[in-house]
Amino acid sequence: MRAISSERLGNQRSGAISPSGDYLAFVSEIPGDALLHITNLVSGDTKVHDFVEFSRIQMRRFQALTWSSDNTSVLFTTVDSNVQPARLMFLSVNVQDGSFVELDDFDDINVRGPGSLKGIGYSPDGKKVIFATLTHLVEMNIKSKLQRVIHEFSDGTMESMSLSPDGQTAAVTWRPWDRTGDNSSIELVSIVDGSISKLNESGEELGYSQWVGISWTPNGKNLVFAENRPNQGQQLYTINLESGKRIAIGEPVFGDDQLMGVRVHPDGDKITFFRGTRQLQLWVLEGIEL
Repeated sequence: MRAISSERLGNQRSGAISPSGDYLAFVSEIPGDALLHITNLVSGDTKVHDFVEFSRIQMRRFQALTWSSDNTSVLFTTVDSNVQPARLMFLSVNVQDGSFVELDDFDDINVRGPGSLKGIGYSPDGKKVIFATLTHLVEMNIKSKLQRVIHEFSDGTMESMSLSPDGQTAAVTWRPWDRTGDNSSIELVSIVDGSISKLNESGEELGYSQWVGISWTPNGKNLVFAENRPNQGQQLYTINLESGKRIAIGEPVFGDDQLMGVRVHPDGDKITFFRGTRQLQLWVLEGIEL
């Protein structure tokens, strides 16, 4: 396991590995700036876009990054705090020159603030975007802007969402409204009809999952996530979709730092994640089999 960033770069809220597997994109919200980092996962070299235009119109709180299938742009959500009430929107950013295009703003689907967006992904054909709010999983046609609610969670909230490699299933970490403590579970949602299946049929619950994230392996057979349990350390796991069995990856991490933003490399042999609290550092775990 090695650190990609040599120093802590601020409050990084999301990350995404390019389809080619060569780069990781993430946004660092250092006070006064909003910086998009494009990091080479081999060399560790990073290109930074400073979002001068974003700063001019007071945009902050970037969330839920995902790459286009051609590796040329990154799609994410942000909030325009220059209008009242603050408005959430989709932005597509060219990773070479930092230019950006506003694709659409959100319909009123229980998006109450920038932290309400829990995940985003392109359909395999690149024509639709699937995104998760606190309580709604939504499909949006990029060209027509039409939105379809795939599933509404009426008895709990989503903490994170990841779209399967074939685009047919969304894996979400979910927490019930009437929870006791901070336990959560993983559920699988069909993109076609919104039907739900629980992954961990054994009833074993996950730990505290906020900011943790979840990611599919390239073969679509397993999920990788990080579990943060207060006073018990933070641990990376892989869980098999068919059996529900989970296996620890590496050793647990103890101390104040938390693991979050877990992403599996397209080759399936490495995992990237952030480690820290408010000042996060990018790490990569290599030489694994998922």
